Amino acid sequence: MGKTFGHLKIVGIVLAAVLALAGCSTTKTLFVIMPEADGRVGRVEVATEKGAQILDRPWQAVETTGLLSTFSGGGIFWNNVRSLLLAVLLGFFSLGIVALLLLAAPIGILAYLLPQIGALGISSWQMLAVGVLPHGIFEMTAAVLVTAYALRLGMTFLRTPEKDGTMRSLARDIGQFCKFFLSVALPLLLAAAWIEAEVSSRLVIAYLNGL
Repeated sequence: MGKTFGHLKIVGIVLAAVLALAGCSTTKTLFVIMPEADGRVGRVEVATEKGAQILDRPWQAVETTGLLSTFSGGGIFWNNVRSLLLAVLLGFFSLGIVALLLLAAPIGILAYLLPQIGALGISSWQMLAVGVLPHGIFEMTAAVLVTAYALRLGMTFLRTPEKDGTMRSLARDIGQFCKFFLSVALPLLLAAAWIEAEVSSRLVIAYLNGL
């Protein structure tokens, strides 16, 4: 019981740290001007820290900061942590099925969006390379590993007492998951969030401005 309460204290500390990171982060917003079907574009003025900037070319993009909780490293990190922990919780009560569905959802969305981007005359593979792969390598690795743990925890209900399907076994599995999440998943999610906010977004802006 002492070890179990120790794990719960660790989880509480981590969640508090995550909330602090999310609350103290600077938010960013990405503006992209898209052309009409005939190729025409309008004219948009965006206020940035460097002054007002005019967007009047197709796919011209600019990034600005503000108070809206739209796009920030802390916000991305907190959203990913919350999503993965929710997947583990739901996977625990569904034999891991819901966790697998939540893992497949962003892949399905990406598979739908890439052809739509290609229909606009933009290389979907290049957009994937500059906008998804830099942070996706870390993010998907963490998601796959956490989903695997969710499947393991979900299978607890299928064990018989003779095969160690007891509360002690469940407590041990949860403790191992907490150690894994703290030592492996969180660093991967931190790296993915920083890269997505600071690197991937700038690569997308540079790529769109070069079209």
